[in-house]
Amino acid sequence: MADYFLIDQGAQMPRWCELVRREEGGLGWMDTRGLVVPQEAGWALAHVEGDGPDSILAANETIAGIERGFACLHLLDPWSDQGWLSPKGLFYGCGFARHELLAHALIRRRVGALEAEGWVRVNPDSFRMSEYGGSGRGPNRRQQEVLFELGFHDPRPGIRRVGRPEPDRRAPPPSFAFVPPAGTVLPAERRERPPAGAPRPEPVDAARAVRLRLLDRLRQVEGLGEGLAGDPAHDRDFGGRWTWMLRFDGFDLGAEESPSALLRAAGLRLDATAFDQVELVPWPLPGVEITPAARALLAPAPAPGPGR
Repeated sequence: MADYFLIDQGAQMPRWCELVRREEGGLGWMDTRGLVVPQEAGWALAHVEGDGPDSILAANETIAGIERGFACLHLLDPWSDQGWLSPKGLFYGCGFARHELLAHALIRRRVGALEAEGWVRVNPDSFRMSEYGGSGRGPNRRQQEVLFELGFHDPRPGIRRVGRPEPDRRAPPPSFAFVPPAGTVLPAERRERPPAGAPRPEPVDAARAVRLRLLDRLRQVEGLGEGLAGDPAHDRDFGGRWTWMLRFDGFDLGAEESPSALLRAAGLRLDATAFDQVELVPWPLPGVEITPAARALLAPAPAPGPGR
């Protein structure tokens, strides 16, 4: 199982990344193309745990909604003459070389699946469909009508686009274009990158509920409840080898394993790795094993009373 994080760098479409250790030192975000940026260059909006990138497409509706919103902001262009044309004649416009990103983030399908289902991929001067191979089947009537509006005066396989006037972006989008729900920022109105030093928006942390369920499990153990009382803060810039950390009054609790993996473990073990840090690791036996150092850190012995 791997952990994937939707990372926002502020001026482009957020990317799904894994948290890795950089060759230069420190942690970084590595996207699906293998590009790595320092951890401090972006912040996590959502988290998915799965066996591969396909698990991202199967994410819950909350996470899918987050990604669709950013896709409408950064990728969707209803006035464009490039994009994806559905079998029903609905056109999802996008910029040059943004087809794959739009398919994943907004339509929530793989490119191969769209083409196999009869979607038309419209490029700057041509279009294509996977059905051309062998069957000779081309676009249906609804798709032909939209392709004609997009400048293909003879919408057949191999016929190139004659040309299309630059659309007036002050006018409403074409009737065949997919338009996001009311209130979504469109490309013609999209905001500029926030100025340097501007506060970052609060990220949507989809893993928070998982961490809190893990804490609920720990709080059931005698001797831990008092030390783990209250709602901890999540420190995003903790560094080191932990993949997550929760900050309590007087100590930090963290782990290399994801909270989801720890919830599935038969048991847990708490080790004090420093004077103010407790590491949580999987344990093969049911229950929670606690080292003496960790117990002393989490639940200090009460001070002796008078006459003792």
